[in-house]
Amino acid sequence: MLVDKVFQEDGTMECLYKSSNILTSEYNEKSQKLIITFNYGGKYAYHNVSYKDYLRFEADESQGKVFNKYIKIHKTDNLGKTDVTLLKERLNNLLNGTVQEISEGDSE
Repeated sequence: MLVDKVFQEDGTMECLYKSSNILTSEYNEKSQKLIITFNYGGKYAYHNVSYKDYLRFEADESQGKVFNKYIKIHKTDNLGKTDVTLLKERLNNLLNGTVQEISEGDSE
């Protein structure tokens, strides 16, 4: 289930999910590259993912089902493992309604 979505200046869409396996995705329509970070920290890039398939993935209640049917068939690069501690904390804060905006004076 999609929990949060951020648009970057370069057109990349970054999403955070509540899912048993998938934590985040980054998709750029121009490059048709989808980067998925899994809950265990594994990070993979999937190439030539159509915008239509990406939208299916993002919008579905079960990212895993769409991933298995439409995404994992694409050429894949293993990008290694990443620390997901802060991402999981952010997800929990969003789900619990405890996200706080950071003002310029609080960024020290």
